[in-house]
Amino acid sequence: MNGFRLLIDLATISGAAIVMGLLFHRLKQPVVVGYLIGGLLVGPYGFKFISDVPTIEGFAEIGIVLLMFTLGFELSLAELKPVWKIAVWGTLLQLLATTALVVGVGSLLGLPYERGLLLGFIVAISSTMIVLKVLMERGEVDSTHGRICIGMLIVQDISVVPIMAILPTLAQPATFWGLPLLSALAKAIALLLMLGWLGTRFFPSLIGLFAATRNKELFLLAIIAICFSTAAMTYFSGLSLALGAFLAGLVAAKSDLGRQILAQIMPLRDLFATLFFVSTGMLIDPTLLLGGLGSVMLLLLGIMVGKAVITFLLVRFFGFALRPALLVSIGLAQIGEFSFVLARMGQQQGILTAEQFSLVLAAALLSILMMPILLQLATFLDSLANRLQRPPYLSDFRSRLPWLSPLLARWEKRIKAKTAVSSGYPLETRNRCTPPGHVVICGFGRVGRNLGEVLTHHKIPLLVVEIDPSVVQELQTLGIPYIFGDAGQLAVLNHAKLECARLLIVALPDPISTRLVLEQASYLNDNLPILCRAHRTSDVEEFYQCGADQVIQPEFEASLEAIRYTLAAVGNEPKEIENYVNGIRIAHYRQFLDDFKPEEVAEGCKNASCKSSDSQSF
Repeated sequence: MNGFRLLIDLATISGAAIVMGLLFHRLKQPVVVGYLIGGLLVGPYGFKFISDVPTIEGFAEIGIVLLMFTLGFELSLAELKPVWKIAVWGTLLQLLATTALVVGVGSLLGLPYERGLLLGFIVAISSTMIVLKVLMERGEVDSTHGRICIGMLIVQDISVVPIMAILPTLAQPATFWGLPLLSALAKAIALLLMLGWLGTRFFPSLIGLFAATRNKELFLLAIIAICFSTAAMTYFSGLSLALGAFLAGLVAAKSDLGRQILAQIMPLRDLFATLFFVSTGMLIDPTLLLGGLGSVMLLLLGIMVGKAVITFLLVRFFGFALRPALLVSIGLAQIGEFSFVLARMGQQQGILTAEQFSLVLAAALLSILMMPILLQLATFLDSLANRLQRPPYLSDFRSRLPWLSPLLARWEKRIKAKTAVSSGYPLETRNRCTPPGHVVICGFGRVGRNLGEVLTHHKIPLLVVEIDPSVVQELQTLGIPYIFGDAGQLAVLNHAKLECARLLIVALPDPISTRLVLEQASYLNDNLPILCRAHRTSDVEEFYQCGADQVIQPEFEASLEAIRYTLAAVGNEPKEIENYVNGIRIAHYRQFLDDFKPEEVAEGCKNASCKSSDSQSF
């Protein structure tokens, strides 16, 4: 009967996760929040549908282990390379400053230092899963602020390891700053060294042995055995299960069968991680939240404002412009899934009370929900600020509000005579030689760099507008004229002399920056031909409406090359292939133009009819 009851509980949890996860997905919100709220609804503080909470919590522990295992597995230090300085040193400073701020405020409020320290750890870590999802939805993974966010998040995830190592010693505050802390760190280092030896000498051979059987069940069992045996080893060493699972993931990632291991473990990870988030939601007591609503809002304000200010100042300190600093600070101003793990471990250790645990989870949920909204607001304000810098807007304000004329006149004079970017960084002028007829390239990434090489080879004058300090150093070395600043800012783009340029190429990695550049360029020189790139099909039409003359979508162009190769491989003539590919290209791009004529596409496709070697039409 108990087994049947457990089956009903698991079905209830699955149903709650599906319903709330789907609801939050439709609302374009993180599904993790839906899982937590689903747990609250079916748990002992909600409608009391779950009767065997301790067993469900046991399954949740498995979820933590698998979650940490895949974190160690997916950890990619290569992603730190472009922004390694701010990712490593900036994140360490951010963690220390945020934790110190929380400890300081907590001591003023009468919190014991061990509780304040744990809360500092919880607040300092942001959600990799949620930030990545938002960046991907906005098409900003390859942008400057996207790369900074990902780099800092990776180092934050790594920091979870030493935090988990010292967390059990926080439960004995009287001896924390002595032998227990040193012992915990020594155990973690010794365990890491031992696992490193096993990972290079023993585990690859063991995994290869089971892979050679070509039996998926045995292969999966071997992976799970390594994961849980390592976790158990750390537990019996006085450390946490989650720490051992993370180290096991690092070891397994070194195997030649790494991708196959990850493919096998991911479905299990997703299942048990869902149980973890739902069971965590069960621990939220709404009555405690209603009674401590003021504390929740105060904690939320501390997270959103204090953490954002610290991150903003650090990004600016490392030489990045205003807009990336603002977007990074908003993107990281929340606490995420591994903060939930730390909070739960803290409650189990007796460091956090049930009320404090509920308050932390409530503030975390609100911070996660507000992050996408604040990013949209920051983008809107950035666009509005650029529009207000244009003289026509200033003249309109002057006519409506004559008493502001002196202030607006000084502002307009400052804009016209401005010799520094709006972020406060001086423009580099020693290489900025812009003869008439030059080509302006905004963004010197993969596309911009290739175009720059072509222009340089043909001795066509060019000017690069770039916001990344590391790329600017490269431009200095190459002797390419450049402007160091945000191309989306009117004051920066105005220095590119668009009025005498022959072409503007917008090769920025994110659609928001591209849109801002198109708006500013159309204002500065409405007759200038503009070529820009678009990552998503949905961006193509918007870029045409913003003033682009030609929009290229690299992913679509890659598919055309694949089509060209495929048709050639099955025996079609080169002329037929070229006509067919051109017909597809016309149909794809011209549909976004106002003067689009469907009959032109139909005629192009008709003339581009390709036939295979066996006379089958494509």
